[in-house]
Amino acid sequence: MTLPNAPTFDGLRNFTQTDIDSLSPETLALLQNDLMTRAEAIQADGELLARLMSQKYSGLADSSYLAKGEDSGKNVVIVDDVYELVMIRGKSVVWDQAKLGEIKDRIRAANDDPDIYIKTETQTKLSVAEAVYKGWPENLKKAFLPARAVKVGETKFLIQPRKKGK
Repeated sequence: MTLPNAPTFDGLRNFTQTDIDSLSPETLALLQNDLMTRAEAIQADGELLARLMSQKYSGLADSSYLAKGEDSGKNVVIVDDVYELVMIRGKSVVWDQAKLGEIKDRIRAANDDPDIYIKTETQTKLSVAEAVYKGWPENLKKAFLPARAVKVGETKFLIQPRKKGK
């Protein structure tokens, strides 16, 4: 439902305090509902565009990451004289709780402090900080490797004007 003479959002930007005070709850409710409806439509349109770009460029993304010997991170491909395609693919590390618990027990059995290596987040959740893990020597990383899984996320695409000089 719309109200006759209902203000627009552009008009609201110029309202005085008197104008604001004169807004009825019904008018504010209608404006709020309109805004929520537009926000839902924008989100749905964004999801549609992301899906279309993924369908169009996922093969290019896969071959581009493969050519660089990577599976994640930021990657840029020139599309034409004007635009470039920026691809961003994240990754996350997941720790197998049972295996990490076994490693913790082995460390403790060797009279070492497992808390130096393994963070206890809750009584049932163990983890290893990725930055700390990356700084370990290879032999230590190897001991934790059976408990570590790296999951690659979805690729996000952004088409933008090429930067000058590229």
